[in-house]
Amino acid sequence: HDMKKELAAEQTRTKNVEAMLDEKEKEISIIQKDLDRLNEKMNRATLSRRTELQEVQKELERSARKNLEKEKEVQLLKMGLKNSQLRFNEEMERMNTTISKQSAETSKGGGKVQKYERKIRELMLENESLKEQLRDFAYKLKARRE
Repeated sequence: HDMKKELAAEQTRTKNVEAMLDEKEKEISIIQKDLDRLNEKMNRATLSRRTELQEVQKELERSARKNLEKEKEVQLLKMGLKNSQLRFNEEMERMNTTISKQSAETSKGGGKVQKYERKIRELMLENESLKEQLRDFAYKLKARRE
């Protein structure tokens, strides 16, 4: 009879342990589902972050290429500007040389110009005098004929 009681008590304990085990398994299942959901959410977030990172890296590469192109463009412009400045300086030097030569020639020939101008004035005066003499002569000739 005691055995029966012990056996019944053992069965009750076993049922209680089985019930607790079922409860714990349900809790574990719920926790496992929560972990699975959290893991899936983290995987999606990681994938999203990885995609964002790839996009940022691509944008950075595009920006670096554009920057390199702009740097090349700036270098070409600088070289063009330097060439233009050199050509300008050469042209200015050539013009200054020409002006210096012309200035030297003008100063050498300045006396010649004044000499020619004086000669022209003298010839103009002589021409006026000859015209006057010719008018006098024509007047006297006309007077004789009358």
